[in-house]
Amino acid sequence: MDIHLAWRTYEPVTLPDVASGAKAPAREDIEEKFLPDWKALVELKWQTSLNKAKQEAAAEPNSGAPWMKLGFLAVEFRRYDDAKNYFVKARNDPKTAAAASNNLGNLAFIRNDMESAAYNYNQALEKDPNDAQVHLNLARYYMKIGKADKASAAYDKAVKRDPSLREQYPDVSSLTP
Repeated sequence: MDIHLAWRTYEPVTLPDVASGAKAPAREDIEEKFLPDWKALVELKWQTSLNKAKQEAAAEPNSGAPWMKLGFLAVEFRRYDDAKNYFVKARNDPKTAAAASNNLGNLAFIRNDMESAAYNYNQALEKDPNDAQVHLNLARYYMKIGKADKASAAYDKAVKRDPSLREQYPDVSSLTP
């Protein structure tokens, strides 16, 4: 018999509801058992990545690049105090000083420390006045503190230096946090 045609001969049968007695575990029970293991795994990944990056930093003691890498790693793991320390070290290398200051500004911005954000963005501009990303971040800062005119001027400087930014941010209002 063709199983696709069996319904013509045999009526479909529904199964009665059967109480299995199994209950879903409570959220608290799952979190109690799972969360410590998850945190341990994240900590292990952090320590492994940190050790590797510190070895790279030791191999290039005068370079800011490994410290920048460590800073980004710390941000990825939301270890903002560690990230700040690494970016401060990266600022000692003239090759990474502007980027490090910009990232210190970004850290201050996400922590809502607007005074420190402005200070660091301006430090970055002193080191590299042609960095479009710094001008863009400064425009975001001005939008956040409600200074639209200054935000517009910073945005114009950013897109003048890197016209491709206009594709991602068509106008200064698109920078509103």
